[in-house]
Amino acid sequence: MQPVFAQQVICERRLGSFIVGGGTFNTYPLGLLVTPTDSVVLALDIQPPFISSLPTRRFALLRFGRTRCETAYLATAGQGADWGSAATELPLIATRRGRLLALAYQQNSVLADSGRMHLQSCSPGGQLRWDKVYRPRQQSEDGAGLLEAPDYGTYVVSRASVSGVGSHGRLTKVDSLGRVQWQRIYGSRNSREQFNFTRPPAYTARGSLLLSGEVTRTLPNGTGTICIQVVEVGQHGDSITSRQFLRLPGTQPYLASVRPLRDGGFLLSGLLDSITTNLIEYPFWVRLDANLNPVWTYIRRSAPTAQVYGFKAGFELADGTLLAVYNGTTAVHFLRLSAAGAVLNSFSFAPQSTPSSPLYPQFLEPVARDSSFVVLAQQRGTYLGRFRLLGLRRVLPLPPIPAAAPLGTRADGRAGVVLGVAYPNPADDAARVNYVLPITTASAVLTLTDVLGRVVQRQTLAAGSTHTTMPVRELAAGLYQVRLLIDGRLHAIQKLAVVH
Repeated sequence: MQPVFAQQVICERRLGSFIVGGGTFNTYPLGLLVTPTDSVVLALDIQPPFISSLPTRRFALLRFGRTRCETAYLATAGQGADWGSAATELPLIATRRGRLLALAYQQNSVLADSGRMHLQSCSPGGQLRWDKVYRPRQQSEDGAGLLEAPDYGTYVVSRASVSGVGSHGRLTKVDSLGRVQWQRIYGSRNSREQFNFTRPPAYTARGSLLLSGEVTRTLPNGTGTICIQVVEVGQHGDSITSRQFLRLPGTQPYLASVRPLRDGGFLLSGLLDSITTNLIEYPFWVRLDANLNPVWTYIRRSAPTAQVYGFKAGFELADGTLLAVYNGTTAVHFLRLSAAGAVLNSFSFAPQSTPSSPLYPQFLEPVARDSSFVVLAQQRGTYLGRFRLLGLRRVLPLPPIPAAAPLGTRADGRAGVVLGVAYPNPADDAARVNYVLPITTASAVLTLTDVLGRVVQRQTLAAGSTHTTMPVRELAAGLYQVRLLIDGRLHAIQKLAVVH
Protein backbone atom coordinates (compact mmCIF):
# COMPACT_ATOMS: atom_id res chain seq x y z
CA MET A 1 0.00 0.00 0.00
CA GLN A 2 1.45 3.34 -1.07
CA PRO A 3 1.46 6.39 1.25
CA VAL A 4 -1.66 8.53 1.45
CA PHE A 5 -2.03 12.07 0.15
CA ALA A 6 -2.15 15.07 2.46
CA GLN A 7 -5.35 17.12 2.29
CA GLN A 8 -5.49 20.89 1.96
CA VAL A 9 -8.81 22.54 2.89
CA ILE A 10 -9.44 25.61 0.74
CA CYS A 11 -12.71 26.70 2.33
CA GLU A 12 -15.80 25.39 4.13
CA ARG A 13 -19.26 26.77 4.76
CA ARG A 14 -22.63 25.67 6.14
CA LEU A 15 -25.93 27.02 4.79
CA GLY A 16 -28.61 26.66 7.43
CA SER A 17 -31.53 28.49 5.79
CA PHE A 18 -32.43 30.41 2.67
CA ILE A 19 -34.60 33.52 2.32
CA VAL A 20 -36.85 33.74 -0.74
CA GLY A 21 -39.63 36.28 -1.21
CA GLY A 22 -39.60 37.26 2.45
CA GLY A 23 -39.87 33.66 3.69
CA THR A 24 -37.22 31.53 5.40
CA PHE A 25 -36.69 28.05 3.95
CA ASN A 26 -34.68 25.06 5.07
CA THR A 27 -32.03 23.85 2.60
CA TYR A 28 -31.12 20.34 1.47
CA PRO A 29 -28.44 19.43 -1.11
CA LEU A 30 -29.95 18.40 -4.44
CA GLY A 31 -27.19 18.62 -7.05
CA LEU A 32 -23.67 19.76 -7.87
CA LEU A 33 -22.35 20.80 -11.28
CA VAL A 34 -18.91 21.85 -12.50
CA THR A 35 -19.28 23.58 -15.87
CA PRO A 36 -16.74 23.30 -18.73
CA THR A 37 -15.34 26.69 -17.60
CA ASP A 38 -14.86 25.32 -14.05
CA SER A 39 -17.71 27.38 -12.63
CA VAL A 40 -19.43 25.49 -9.78
CA VAL A 41 -23.23 25.50 -9.43
CA LEU A 42 -25.14 24.16 -6.42
CA ALA A 43 -28.74 22.94 -6.55
CA LEU A 44 -30.63 23.12 -3.25
CA ASP A 45 -34.02 21.83 -2.26
CA ILE A 46 -35.55 24.67 -0.24
CA GLN A 47 -38.56 23.84 1.88
CA PRO A 48 -40.57 25.84 4.42
CA PRO A 49 -40.40 24.74 8.06
CA PHE A 50 -42.60 21.82 9.04
CA ILE A 51 -45.12 24.15 10.66
CA SER A 52 -45.39 27.13 8.35
CA SER A 53 -47.92 29.17 6.44
CA LEU A 54 -45.56 29.18 3.45
CA PRO A 55 -47.05 26.75 0.91
CA THR A 56 -44.24 26.68 -1.63
CA ARG A 57 -41.42 24.19 -2.02
CA ARG A 58 -38.81 25.17 -4.60
CA PHE A 59 -35.33 24.43 -5.76
CA ALA A 60 -32.59 27.06 -5.97
CA LEU A 61 -29.43 27.37 -8.05
CA LEU A 62 -26.40 29.09 -6.49
CA ARG A 63 -23.00 29.85 -7.97
CA PHE A 64 -20.03 28.79 -5.87
CA GLY A 65 -16.92 30.98 -5.47
CA ARG A 66 -13.67 30.06 -7.22
CA THR A 67 -11.34 30.65 -4.27
CA ARG A 68 -13.67 31.12 -1.31
CA CYS A 69 -16.87 29.44 -0.20
CA GLU A 70 -19.10 32.42 -0.93
CA THR A 71 -22.28 31.73 -2.89
CA ALA A 72 -24.20 33.93 -5.32
CA TYR A 73 -27.92 33.43 -5.91
CA LEU A 74 -28.82 32.47 -9.49
CA ALA A 75 -32.45 31.38 -9.67
CA THR A 76 -35.35 29.66 -7.96
CA ALA A 77 -38.23 27.80 -9.51
CA GLY A 78 -41.22 25.72 -8.57
CA GLN A 79 -44.75 26.12 -7.40
CA GLY A 80 -46.79 23.57 -5.48
CA ALA A 81 -46.50 21.51 -2.36
CA ASP A 82 -44.22 18.83 -3.81
CA TRP A 83 -41.76 20.41 -6.18
CA GLY A 84 -38.28 19.06 -6.69
CA SER A 85 -36.68 15.94 -8.05
CA ALA A 86 -38.54 12.73 -7.49
CA ALA A 87 -35.60 11.27 -5.60
CA THR A 88 -32.73 13.10 -3.91
CA GLU A 89 -31.01 14.51 -6.98
CA LEU A 90 -31.77 17.26 -9.50
CA PRO A 91 -30.37 16.47 -12.98
CA LEU A 92 -28.38 19.53 -14.01
CA ILE A 93 -26.08 20.23 -17.00
CA ALA A 94 -24.30 23.19 -18.61
CA THR A 95 -24.50 23.50 -22.39
CA ARG A 96 -21.84 24.62 -24.85
CA ARG A 97 -23.76 27.87 -25.24
CA GLY A 98 -23.48 28.60 -21.54
CA ARG A 99 -27.07 27.72 -20.60
CA LEU A 100 -27.99 25.79 -17.44
CA LEU A 101 -30.58 23.03 -17.87
CA ALA A 102 -32.40 21.54 -14.87
CA LEU A 103 -34.86 18.63 -14.95
CA ALA A 104 -37.36 18.90 -12.09
CA TYR A 105 -40.36 16.85 -11.07
CA GLN A 106 -43.64 18.26 -9.80
CA GLN A 107 -45.97 15.83 -8.10
CA ASN A 108 -49.69 16.07 -8.74
CA SER A 109 -51.39 17.32 -5.60
CA VAL A 110 -54.48 15.21 -6.30
CA LEU A 111 -53.02 11.93 -7.54
CA ALA A 112 -50.17 10.92 -5.25
CA ASP A 113 -48.47 8.74 -7.88
CA SER A 114 -48.86 11.10 -10.81
CA GLY A 115 -46.75 14.08 -11.77
CA ARG A 116 -45.01 15.95 -14.54
CA MET A 117 -41.47 16.83 -15.50
CA HIS A 118 -40.19 20.36 -16.08
CA LEU A 119 -37.14 21.06 -18.22
CA GLN A 120 -35.94 24.58 -17.46
CA SER A 121 -33.27 26.60 -19.27
CA CYS A 122 -31.47 29.45 -17.48
CA SER A 123 -28.90 31.95 -18.74
CA PRO A 124 -25.44 32.01 -17.08
CA GLY A 125 -26.78 34.84 -14.90
CA GLY A 126 -29.79 32.81 -13.75
CA GLN A 127 -32.54 34.33 -15.91
CA LEU A 128 -35.18 31.79 -16.89
CA ARG A 129 -35.15 31.35 -20.68
CA TRP A 130 -37.93 28.80 -21.00
CA ASP A 131 -39.81 26.14 -19.02
CA LYS A 132 -41.18 23.10 -20.84
CA VAL A 133 -43.66 20.75 -19.15
CA TYR A 134 -43.82 17.07 -20.09
CA ARG A 135 -46.98 15.42 -18.84
CA PRO A 136 -46.63 11.66 -18.49
CA ARG A 137 -48.76 9.22 -20.39
CA GLN A 138 -48.31 6.85 -17.49
CA GLN A 139 -49.31 7.44 -13.88
CA SER A 140 -45.81 8.42 -12.87
CA GLU A 141 -42.70 9.54 -14.70
CA ASP A 142 -39.58 11.12 -13.23
CA GLY A 143 -36.31 12.26 -14.74
CA ALA A 144 -32.97 10.47 -14.28
CA GLY A 145 -30.58 12.60 -16.31
CA LEU A 146 -29.72 14.98 -19.13
CA LEU A 147 -27.09 14.99 -21.89
CA GLU A 148 -26.48 17.68 -24.49
CA ALA A 149 -26.88 16.40 -28.06
CA PRO A 150 -24.47 17.18 -30.91
CA ASP A 151 -27.11 19.44 -32.55
CA TYR A 152 -27.44 21.52 -29.32
CA GLY A 153 -30.63 19.75 -28.35
CA THR A 154 -30.89 17.56 -25.24
CA TYR A 155 -31.40 13.90 -24.45
CA VAL A 156 -33.76 13.44 -21.49
CA VAL A 157 -33.72 10.10 -19.66
CA SER A 158 -36.68 9.22 -17.46
CA ARG A 159 -38.43 6.32 -15.79
CA ALA A 160 -42.10 5.73 -16.55
CA SER A 161 -44.22 3.43 -14.39
CA VAL A 162 -47.81 2.26 -14.35
CA SER A 163 -49.37 0.96 -11.14
CA GLY A 164 -49.78 -2.82 -11.31
CA VAL A 165 -48.02 -3.08 -14.69
CA GLY A 166 -44.38 -2.21 -14.11
CA SER A 167 -41.87 0.36 -15.25
CA HIS A 168 -39.59 0.98 -18.20
CA GLY A 169 -37.02 3.49 -19.34
CA ARG A 170 -37.73 6.33 -21.74
CA LEU A 171 -35.32 8.38 -23.87
CA THR A 172 -36.69 11.68 -25.16
CA LYS A 173 -34.87 13.91 -27.65
CA VAL A 174 -35.76 17.62 -27.50
CA ASP A 175 -34.43 20.50 -29.58
CA SER A 176 -32.57 23.56 -28.27
CA LEU A 177 -35.90 25.11 -27.17
CA GLY A 178 -37.13 22.02 -25.35
CA ARG A 179 -39.62 20.86 -28.00
CA VAL A 180 -39.98 17.07 -28.24
CA GLN A 181 -38.58 15.56 -31.45
CA TRP A 182 -38.93 11.84 -30.68
CA GLN A 183 -39.19 9.31 -27.85
CA ARG A 184 -38.03 5.72 -27.41
CA ILE A 185 -39.04 3.17 -24.76
CA TYR A 186 -36.71 0.44 -23.46
CA GLY A 187 -37.48 -2.57 -21.32
CA SER A 188 -40.48 -4.76 -20.75
CA ARG A 189 -43.94 -3.35 -20.00
CA ASN A 190 -45.03 -6.27 -17.87
CA SER A 191 -45.14 -6.47 -14.08
CA ARG A 192 -42.56 -9.29 -13.89
CA GLU A 193 -39.67 -7.24 -15.24
CA GLN A 194 -38.98 -3.56 -14.62
CA PHE A 195 -36.14 -1.56 -16.17
CA ASN A 196 -35.43 1.75 -14.43
CA PHE A 197 -33.03 4.36 -15.82
CA THR A 198 -31.26 5.80 -12.79
CA ARG A 199 -28.21 7.63 -14.21
CA PRO A 200 -27.70 10.29 -16.89
CA PRO A 201 -26.70 9.01 -20.34
CA ALA A 202 -23.08 9.13 -21.51
CA TYR A 203 -21.36 9.04 -24.89
CA THR A 204 -19.38 6.01 -25.99
CA ALA A 205 -16.16 6.25 -27.99
CA ARG A 206 -18.25 5.40 -31.08
CA GLY A 207 -20.50 8.45 -30.59
CA SER A 208 -23.50 6.37 -29.48
CA LEU A 209 -25.31 6.73 -26.13
CA LEU A 210 -24.95 4.55 -23.04
CA LEU A 211 -28.12 4.28 -20.94
CA SER A 212 -27.91 2.66 -17.51
CA GLY A 213 -29.96 1.59 -14.52
CA GLU A 214 -31.34 -1.45 -12.71
CA VAL A 215 -33.48 -4.35 -13.88
CA THR A 216 -35.86 -5.91 -11.35
CA ARG A 217 -37.17 -9.34 -12.31
CA THR A 218 -39.96 -11.03 -10.33
CA LEU A 219 -39.98 -14.83 -10.42
CA PRO A 220 -43.18 -16.94 -10.46
CA ASN A 221 -42.70 -17.80 -6.75
CA GLY A 222 -42.89 -14.11 -5.85
CA THR A 223 -39.19 -13.60 -5.16
CA GLY A 224 -37.18 -11.17 -7.20
CA THR A 225 -33.68 -10.34 -8.37
CA ILE A 226 -32.02 -7.03 -9.23
CA CYS A 227 -29.02 -6.44 -11.48
CA ILE A 228 -27.28 -3.55 -13.22
CA GLN A 229 -27.98 -3.10 -16.93
CA VAL A 230 -26.35 -0.87 -19.53
CA VAL A 231 -27.85 -0.33 -22.99
CA GLU A 232 -26.01 1.14 -25.96
CA VAL A 233 -28.24 2.99 -28.42
CA GLY A 234 -27.57 5.15 -31.46
CA GLN A 235 -28.02 8.90 -31.48
CA HIS A 236 -31.49 8.34 -32.89
CA GLY A 237 -32.44 5.90 -30.12
CA ASP A 238 -32.06 2.61 -31.97
CA SER A 239 -30.86 -0.22 -29.72
CA ILE A 240 -27.40 -1.65 -30.45
CA THR A 241 -26.43 -3.91 -27.55
CA SER A 242 -26.89 -4.40 -23.80
CA ARG A 243 -25.13 -6.02 -20.84
CA GLN A 244 -26.17 -7.06 -17.33
CA PHE A 245 -23.90 -7.25 -14.26
CA LEU A 246 -23.91 -8.12 -10.56
CA ARG A 247 -26.83 -10.51 -10.38
CA LEU A 248 -25.51 -12.00 -7.12
CA PRO A 249 -27.49 -14.17 -4.67
CA GLY A 250 -28.60 -12.32 -1.54
CA THR A 251 -27.70 -8.87 -2.86
CA GLN A 252 -29.36 -5.91 -4.57
CA PRO A 253 -27.05 -3.60 -6.57
CA TYR A 254 -27.89 0.07 -7.16
CA LEU A 255 -26.05 2.14 -9.75
CA ALA A 256 -24.75 5.56 -8.63
CA SER A 257 -22.46 6.83 -11.40
CA VAL A 258 -21.13 6.03 -14.89
CA ARG A 259 -17.83 7.62 -16.00
CA PRO A 260 -16.31 7.31 -19.50
CA LEU A 261 -12.64 6.26 -19.60
CA ARG A 262 -9.81 7.22 -21.95
CA ASP A 263 -9.69 3.75 -23.59
CA GLY A 264 -13.37 3.93 -24.57
CA GLY A 265 -14.58 1.88 -21.61
CA PHE A 266 -16.52 2.96 -18.54
CA LEU A 267 -16.22 2.89 -14.76
CA LEU A 268 -19.49 2.03 -12.99
CA SER A 269 -19.93 2.93 -9.31
CA GLY A 270 -22.70 1.92 -7.00
CA LEU A 271 -23.96 0.21 -3.89
CA LEU A 272 -24.33 -3.50 -3.21
CA ASP A 273 -27.07 -4.04 -0.65
CA SER A 274 -26.68 -7.30 1.28
CA ILE A 275 -30.24 -8.40 2.06
CA THR A 276 -29.07 -11.32 4.21
CA THR A 277 -26.54 -9.58 6.52
CA ASN A 278 -28.31 -6.93 8.58
CA LEU A 279 -28.76 -4.75 5.47
CA ILE A 280 -25.04 -3.96 5.27
CA GLU A 281 -24.23 -1.96 2.15
CA TYR A 282 -20.94 -2.19 0.25
CA PRO A 283 -19.64 0.24 -2.39
CA PHE A 284 -18.63 -1.38 -5.69
CA TRP A 285 -16.87 -0.42 -8.93
CA VAL A 286 -16.98 -2.25 -12.26
CA ARG A 287 -14.64 -1.48 -15.15
CA LEU A 288 -16.01 -2.12 -18.65
CA ASP A 289 -14.03 -2.24 -21.87
CA ALA A 290 -15.03 -0.38 -25.03
CA ASN A 291 -17.40 -3.25 -25.97
CA LEU A 292 -19.13 -3.06 -22.55
CA ASN A 293 -17.62 -6.32 -21.36
CA PRO A 294 -16.62 -6.37 -17.64
CA VAL A 295 -12.86 -6.26 -17.06
CA TRP A 296 -12.94 -6.44 -13.25
CA THR A 297 -15.22 -5.81 -10.28
CA TYR A 298 -14.09 -4.44 -6.93
CA ILE A 299 -16.39 -4.57 -3.88
CA ARG A 300 -15.28 -2.72 -0.73
CA ARG A 301 -16.06 -5.24 1.99
CA SER A 302 -13.68 -3.90 4.66
CA ALA A 303 -15.70 -4.45 7.86
CA PRO A 304 -18.53 -1.89 7.42
CA THR A 305 -20.16 -0.92 10.70
CA ALA A 306 -23.27 0.80 9.35
CA GLN A 307 -25.15 1.46 6.16
CA VAL A 308 -23.18 3.58 3.71
CA TYR A 309 -25.74 6.05 2.35
CA GLY A 310 -25.07 8.73 -0.22
CA PHE A 311 -22.86 8.95 -3.28
CA LYS A 312 -20.45 6.58 -4.95
CA ALA A 313 -18.28 7.80 -7.82
CA GLY A 314 -15.25 6.99 -9.90
CA PHE A 315 -12.80 9.09 -11.92
CA GLU A 316 -9.79 8.44 -14.14
CA LEU A 317 -6.54 10.20 -13.24
CA ALA A 318 -3.88 11.52 -15.62
CA ASP A 319 -1.46 8.70 -14.67
CA GLY A 320 -3.94 6.00 -15.75
CA THR A 321 -5.03 5.03 -12.23
CA LEU A 322 -8.62 5.31 -11.04
CA LEU A 323 -10.05 7.24 -8.10
CA ALA A 324 -12.94 5.48 -6.37
CA VAL A 325 -14.96 7.63 -3.97
CA TYR A 326 -17.65 6.78 -1.43
CA ASN A 327 -19.07 8.47 1.64
CA GLY A 328 -19.33 7.60 5.30
CA THR A 329 -21.29 9.42 7.99
CA THR A 330 -18.48 11.87 8.82
CA ALA A 331 -16.03 11.80 5.90
CA VAL A 332 -15.45 11.19 2.21
CA HIS A 333 -13.36 8.08 1.55
CA PHE A 334 -11.02 7.61 -1.42
CA LEU A 335 -9.43 4.55 -2.98
CA ARG A 336 -6.81 4.89 -5.70
CA LEU A 337 -7.00 1.81 -7.89
CA SER A 338 -4.61 0.56 -10.53
CA ALA A 339 -5.86 0.09 -14.08
CA ALA A 340 -6.27 -3.60 -13.17
CA GLY A 341 -8.40 -2.86 -10.08
CA ALA A 342 -5.80 -3.31 -7.31
CA VAL A 343 -5.95 -0.91 -4.33
CA LEU A 344 -2.92 1.41 -4.29
CA ASN A 345 -4.04 3.98 -1.68
CA SER A 346 -6.80 4.40 0.86
CA PHE A 347 -7.41 7.81 2.47
CA SER A 348 -10.20 10.15 3.59
CA PHE A 349 -11.25 13.78 3.65
CA ALA A 350 -12.72 14.81 7.00
CA PRO A 351 -14.33 18.28 7.07
CA GLN A 352 -12.83 20.55 9.73
CA SER A 353 -15.60 23.04 10.52
CA THR A 354 -18.31 20.52 11.34
CA PRO A 355 -20.19 20.53 14.63
CA SER A 356 -20.99 17.35 16.53
CA SER A 357 -23.98 16.44 14.35
CA PRO A 358 -23.41 13.78 11.67
CA LEU A 359 -22.30 14.86 8.22
CA TYR A 360 -23.78 13.06 5.21
CA PRO A 361 -21.74 13.77 2.04
CA GLN A 362 -23.97 13.44 -1.03
CA PHE A 363 -22.15 15.00 -4.00
CA LEU A 364 -18.51 15.39 -5.01
CA GLU A 365 -17.07 16.80 -8.24
CA PRO A 366 -13.50 17.54 -9.40
CA VAL A 367 -12.49 21.02 -10.59
CA ALA A 368 -9.89 20.70 -13.35
CA ARG A 369 -8.55 24.26 -13.18
CA ASP A 370 -6.87 23.89 -9.79
CA SER A 371 -7.10 20.09 -9.23
CA SER A 372 -9.46 20.59 -6.31
CA PHE A 373 -12.66 18.84 -5.28
CA VAL A 374 -15.99 20.31 -4.20
CA VAL A 375 -18.13 18.33 -1.74
CA LEU A 376 -21.79 18.98 -0.93
CA ALA A 377 -23.28 17.36 2.16
CA GLN A 378 -26.30 17.46 4.43
CA GLN A 379 -25.73 18.56 8.01
CA ARG A 380 -28.43 20.60 9.77
CA GLY A 381 -28.87 22.27 6.42
CA THR A 382 -26.27 22.18 3.65
CA TYR A 383 -22.50 21.86 4.06
CA LEU A 384 -20.16 22.75 1.22
CA GLY A 385 -16.40 22.54 1.12
CA ARG A 386 -13.49 22.70 -1.28
CA PHE A 387 -10.19 20.84 -0.83
CA ARG A 388 -7.14 19.39 -2.57
CA LEU A 389 -5.31 16.11 -2.18
CA LEU A 390 -1.67 17.13 -2.49
CA GLY A 391 0.36 15.00 -4.89
CA LEU A 392 -2.68 13.38 -6.50
CA ARG A 393 -2.67 13.55 -10.29
CA ARG A 394 -5.46 15.55 -11.90
CA VAL A 395 -8.81 14.03 -12.87
CA LEU A 396 -9.25 13.63 -16.62
CA PRO A 397 -12.17 15.65 -18.03
CA LEU A 398 -15.15 14.10 -19.78
CA PRO A 399 -14.70 13.51 -23.52
CA PRO A 400 -16.10 16.15 -25.89
CA ILE A 401 -19.55 15.85 -27.43
CA PRO A 402 -19.21 13.80 -30.65
CA ALA A 403 -20.32 14.83 -34.12
CA ALA A 404 -23.92 14.21 -35.06
CA ALA A 405 -24.56 10.82 -36.65
CA PRO A 406 -26.82 10.76 -39.73
CA LEU A 407 -29.95 8.65 -39.52
CA GLY A 408 -29.18 5.05 -40.37
CA THR A 409 -25.55 5.06 -39.22
CA ARG A 410 -24.23 2.00 -37.40
CA ALA A 411 -22.22 2.19 -34.19
CA ASP A 412 -19.11 1.14 -36.15
CA GLY A 413 -19.55 4.12 -38.50
CA ARG A 414 -20.88 2.27 -41.58
CA ALA A 415 -23.94 3.97 -43.00
CA GLY A 416 -27.19 2.31 -43.92
CA VAL A 417 -28.13 -0.51 -41.54
CA VAL A 418 -28.83 -0.74 -37.82
CA LEU A 419 -30.19 -3.87 -36.12
CA GLY A 420 -31.04 -3.28 -32.50
CA VAL A 421 -31.02 -5.76 -29.62
CA ALA A 422 -34.36 -7.50 -29.09
CA TYR A 423 -36.35 -6.37 -26.04
CA PRO A 424 -37.01 -7.87 -23.63
CA ASN A 425 -34.05 -10.22 -23.73
CA PRO A 426 -34.54 -12.91 -22.43
CA ALA A 427 -38.10 -12.98 -23.81
CA ASP A 428 -41.08 -15.08 -22.75
CA ASP A 429 -44.03 -13.98 -24.89
CA ALA A 430 -42.69 -11.66 -27.61
CA ALA A 431 -39.66 -9.54 -28.42
CA ARG A 432 -39.52 -6.16 -30.15
CA VAL A 433 -36.72 -5.57 -32.66
CA ASN A 434 -35.75 -2.09 -33.89
CA TYR A 435 -33.89 -1.54 -37.15
CA VAL A 436 -32.96 1.10 -39.71
CA LEU A 437 -32.94 0.19 -43.42
CA PRO A 438 -31.13 2.00 -46.26
CA ILE A 439 -33.43 4.06 -48.46
CA THR A 440 -32.23 2.00 -51.45
CA THR A 441 -33.51 -1.29 -49.94
CA ALA A 442 -35.48 -3.42 -52.41
CA SER A 443 -36.25 -6.28 -49.99
CA ALA A 444 -35.61 -6.87 -46.29
CA VAL A 445 -36.22 -10.03 -44.28
CA LEU A 446 -35.83 -10.75 -40.56
CA THR A 447 -35.30 -14.39 -39.60
CA LEU A 448 -35.01 -16.21 -36.28
CA THR A 449 -32.76 -19.27 -36.27
CA ASP A 450 -32.08 -21.87 -33.58
CA VAL A 451 -28.69 -23.20 -32.47
CA LEU A 452 -28.67 -25.67 -35.40
CA GLY A 453 -29.15 -22.86 -37.92
CA ARG A 454 -32.74 -23.80 -38.75
CA VAL A 455 -35.07 -20.90 -39.56
CA VAL A 456 -37.96 -21.03 -37.06
CA GLN A 457 -39.50 -17.69 -37.96
CA ARG A 458 -39.36 -15.36 -40.95
CA GLN A 459 -40.78 -11.86 -41.45
CA THR A 460 -40.73 -9.63 -44.52
CA LEU A 461 -40.11 -6.02 -43.52
CA ALA A 462 -41.99 -3.17 -45.14
CA ALA A 463 -40.03 -0.34 -46.73
CA GLY A 464 -39.67 2.58 -44.32
CA SER A 465 -40.58 0.50 -41.25
CA THR A 466 -38.42 0.77 -38.13
CA HIS A 467 -39.49 -2.08 -35.83
CA THR A 468 -41.34 -5.37 -35.62
CA THR A 469 -42.52 -7.82 -32.95
CA MET A 470 -41.44 -11.45 -32.99
CA PRO A 471 -43.72 -13.85 -31.05
CA VAL A 472 -41.74 -16.49 -29.16
CA ARG A 473 -44.27 -18.08 -26.79
CA GLU A 474 -44.58 -21.20 -28.98
CA LEU A 475 -40.81 -21.63 -29.29
CA ALA A 476 -38.73 -23.90 -27.09
CA ALA A 477 -36.58 -22.20 -24.47
CA GLY A 478 -33.03 -21.63 -25.63
CA LEU A 479 -30.72 -19.36 -27.60
CA TYR A 480 -31.65 -17.97 -31.02
CA GLN A 481 -30.20 -15.59 -33.59
CA VAL A 482 -32.07 -12.66 -35.11
CA ARG A 483 -30.72 -12.15 -38.65
CA LEU A 484 -31.35 -9.19 -40.94
CA LEU A 485 -31.07 -9.84 -44.69
CA ILE A 486 -31.10 -6.92 -47.10
CA ASP A 487 -31.57 -7.68 -50.80
CA GLY A 488 -30.64 -11.29 -50.15
CA ARG A 489 -27.41 -10.54 -48.22
CA LEU A 490 -26.85 -11.04 -44.49
CA HIS A 491 -26.09 -7.65 -42.90
CA ALA A 492 -26.45 -8.03 -39.11
CA ILE A 493 -26.99 -10.62 -36.37
CA GLN A 494 -28.22 -10.26 -32.78
CA LYS A 495 -28.74 -12.89 -30.10
CA LEU A 496 -32.06 -13.61 -28.40
CA ALA A 497 -32.68 -15.85 -25.39
CA VAL A 498 -36.14 -17.40 -24.92
CA VAL A 499 -37.24 -18.47 -21.41
CA HIS A 500 -40.58 -19.76 -20.16
